[in-house]
Amino acid sequence: MNVPYPTVAIADDHALFRQAAVTVLSQIGFRVILEAADGLDLLSLLSHHDSLPDISVVDIDMPFLDGYETTRRLQRDYPSIKIIALTQFYDSDKERCILQAGADTMLTKGSDPDVWKAAILETYATRAGN
Repeated sequence: MNVPYPTVAIADDHALFRQAAVTVLSQIGFRVILEAADGLDLLSLLSHHDSLPDISVVDIDMPFLDGYETTRRLQRDYPSIKIIALTQFYDSDKERCILQAGADTMLTKGSDPDVWKAAILETYATRAGN
């Protein structure tokens, strides 16, 4: 049985990277339903959107509301959304902290699109009921 691809929101303060990620994710088959420039923007968009994404891809290093606090608030206010944290460079302390904040996994921005696809599908599959 084919499980439909999850819907995705992405929050990253670098517009070029965010747009490129949306393009790649869309080409893979994911439907990106929200794009945000930072954590505050993401939370605002979620509060006004008709449907919630299954997965939120959140940059750790953003202005105004960083990925750690964004993740905590997503966990508190939208517990059904799975969270994949993004970072420019891998750091085990950063990974430990973001997982403690509530992220399901962490990816580096330079990861191959197949790695992104696998991480999103694996994270989605861990939802209750899947």
